[in-house]
Amino acid sequence: MKDENTWVGTWASAQYAIPQSDPRAPVLKDSTFRQMIRVSLGGEKLRFTFSNEYGESPVEIKSAAIAKPTVIRQSNIDTATSRFLSFNGGKESITIEAGKKAVSDEIEYPVKALDKIALSVYFGNTPETLTHHGASRSNGFLKKGNAVADEIAEDEVSKETVLTSWYFLCNTDVLSDSSSSRSIICFGDSITDGYGTEQPAPDILPDSYLRWVDVFMEKLSANPAMSGLSVINMGIGGNAIFGGQGQAAKDRFDRDVLEQCGAGYLIFLIGVNDILFSPGTDPSLPDRMIEEYGKMISKANAAGIKVLAGTITPMYGSQGHTDAKEAMRQKVNNWLSDSYKEGKVAALVDFANHIAVTEDGKSRIKDIYDRDGLHPGIAGYRAMGELVYEVFEKSLRASSPFGLPVPSGFQSLRAFSPFGLPVPSGFQSLRASSPFGLPVPSGFQSLRASSPSAWT
Repeated sequence: MKDENTWVGTWASAQYAIPQSDPRAPVLKDSTFRQMIRVSLGGEKLRFTFSNEYGESPVEIKSAAIAKPTVIRQSNIDTATSRFLSFNGGKESITIEAGKKAVSDEIEYPVKALDKIALSVYFGNTPETLTHHGASRSNGFLKKGNAVADEIAEDEVSKETVLTSWYFLCNTDVLSDSSSSRSIICFGDSITDGYGTEQPAPDILPDSYLRWVDVFMEKLSANPAMSGLSVINMGIGGNAIFGGQGQAAKDRFDRDVLEQCGAGYLIFLIGVNDILFSPGTDPSLPDRMIEEYGKMISKANAAGIKVLAGTITPMYGSQGHTDAKEAMRQKVNNWLSDSYKEGKVAALVDFANHIAVTEDGKSRIKDIYDRDGLHPGIAGYRAMGELVYEVFEKSLRASSPFGLPVPSGFQSLRAFSPFGLPVPSGFQSLRASSPFGLPVPSGFQSLRASSPSAWT
């Protein structure tokens, strides 16, 4: 069966509100904002989604263009690569009503995995409340007037013109040449959002891509067998299952996971803020968290999304930690572990044990991995990203070839079905691994279970 082109998310961010009255909010009206993104999956065509979800009035996009950036952490672009976006069949501008989204026309613009794109938007009127993601860990630049095609889009280097948030842009999709392409949604709080992977540390700057999600993405892109997978970061700093910054995780789950284009896998790490910032005196909190985890897992499974559950990392040493809260964390993590053993989730990503050490009955993040008792440091994020890759690859190899999405590069696993589906070049020898007892190459022994004679 020939693969068909399919739209898959290659970049996205979880949106929340910021009022214009907030001193961190820029004045976007009649200005150009140039924001940088890094795609995780390549393709020949792109489309962009803009959201005015939290606005009380319309937002006007007068013009928008994309280009290849040329200087890291600066606004410079290669103008020869600049292409204007269009909307509604060729229009340069669009007005997005309050609470609505708008998708650009598709544009031919070849990109490879990990390519960076500079998206410049010239705004007209903007609402009092802006829809944004406040922790891009990436520089953005502001310039008065229409500068979408300018090589440099900043008035001067200052706090007013260099921003580290994304505004109104919520999704970038790529037209993949494989119908098996899928996106991996990483759903969480500040640990997923990458707190601490940019300033003020002198050796940690924006656009460094040091989040655990970035590490995972880079390892995936380096493996040709996983070339059909993208990685989407849906973390929000300060977010919690029942509240925190942005919509509560239980309420944004549908938008940020189920509705994402091409979602095939979910990795979640959420809940530490519910425990840490609770009074610590409500014994029902872990059970209520577990109930919401169960709902999320059930929704994802029903949508055909494979779930990898992440254990909550330690918080010992952070302000507000108590022994009672630690007991809550342990109870939740035990449930997550049991859920994997019972087959409710496809895999367990045991972040907690991987980066933690227990001394005198106290579990804490190892010194080499710690930043502040709650968040990992750069080495901790790297260890987490490497763990996710290891667990994900193992889970993928263990997947049955019957009925589950198989990303590009793993199509050969279908050959272990006796029904003769095509085997890509380079894997022809695996046809010999028929259910009739011929040798299976090293590293593929587990696939013997794919023979009907081995079913139990």
